[in-house]
Order: sequence, then structure tokens, then C-alpha cells
Amino acid sequence: MPWQEVAINTFIDILSKKRIPISSEISDNICSKLAKSKVDEHATPKEMLYSITDMLAKSYNPLHTKGATKSKIQLATKLAKSFDLPKEESDKLHIATLLYDIGNLMLPSELLQKTEPLTDAEITEIKKHPVIAAREILKPISEVQDIIPIIEHHHENWDGTGYPGKVSGNEIPLLSQIILITDAYFALIEPRTYRPALSPQEAIEIIKKDSNKKWNPDLVKEFVGLVESDIKVNSK
Repeated sequence: MPWQEVAINTFIDILSKKRIPISSEISDNICSKLAKSKVDEHATPKEMLYSITDMLAKSYNPLHTKGATKSKIQLATKLAKSFDLPKEESDKLHIATLLYDIGNLMLPSELLQKTEPLTDAEITEIKKHPVIAAREILKPISEVQDIIPIIEHHHENWDGTGYPGKVSGNEIPLLSQIILITDAYFALIEPRTYRPALSPQEAIEIIKKDSNKKWNPDLVKEFVGLVESDIKVNSK
């Protein structure tokens, strides 16, 4: 089954069965559009999936940038190609990148949008979102069982200081590592309630500093090369 169809079926399941707190009017409207896209030969399912993911992200992060989902997937899949991953893994990466932060929809919006420093209890609450996504929202959906471990471990650090499992090194699924570094980059170049957006080069310097701690050093090397190449192209 094409990854787009798996993703469409997953979103329809999540929304129609009220697995996330979103109004019935909005969920019914999205489900209707997704169902039509499966039979409309002129539909562009990928663009619709990107748009839906952006919309859901914006509901808990008002500063989320329109088009960010598409950009993340494009960069993540380029990075996957650097490691010669087969198409099946690339397809999994597409789906996981659409869904990895969906657990945030189950957290209080005021917590995610807080401008003051978070308390230890609030940090612990936010750290639940990968497990919520994997074990509460996605676990009942048969088509994405091979995606669940990728999402559950997308906040694990190379040195074992991440969460929820505190696994380290190559015990972390490579696709999870790709999602984490891509997500971190886009989080840095987007504005946040507590700071303005950083430039791509500033973001890259921050990522370099955490090589071999937060990130796989081989991953950092490939990622930095890709982003710096894009910066050069865009500056011409």
C-alpha cells in the first residue's frame, strides 16, 4: 500500500474515532476530504496530508509555520537517502514525520505555549507525548504498527540522556534519530514564545555542538552537509 494511503487511513481512523480532542465539525470535514482524495484521480494526497499536519500542529503551537511539514519531510527523506535506506524505510519515515508529534494534542495548550520557564513537573508532562502518541493514539491502528517504535523513540539522545526509554547509540532506530535532528532544526529556525527564530546557520552551529551527545556524529555530518548546501543554493 502506498505510504500516502496508509497515512490517509490513519488520519481518518484517528479523527473518526475521536482519538484526539478536536471538534466533530473539523474532524468530519477533514475525514470527508481525505476519503474523497482516495478516489479522486486529480487529488494531491501528499499536499493534503502536509496541510492537515500543519493545521493540527498550529492548534497547539500558534507559531508553527505553514509548509513546515512538507519541508521537514523533504529534508528528512534527503537525509535518509544519505544512508542508502530502502524505499520501505523512506515510506515509514514519511508517515512517522506526519504523526510523531500528534501526542502533543493530548497535552494542555497552555503548557505547550508557556513563555516562562517550565517546572520539573511540567517538563515531565511534556515528555509524555511520544508515549501518548505511540501507546494511546496509534496502538489500536493495525496499519501503522511498524511506525510506532519510530515515534516512541524520537526523543532518545545518542548518549542515552533522552526519553522515554533512555536508550543510546544504535539502539535508537535510525528513523527516530532522523526525525529528532530534523525536528530540532526546524524548532530552532521557527519562532517560539520565549525567543525569536534563529538563522539556519545559527541552528546548524547549535546542532554541531551536540554531536556525539544528542546526535549520532555520522548523522550530524550528513545533516549539516545537506543544510549548508541548501543555504548556498538559496543565497544565490
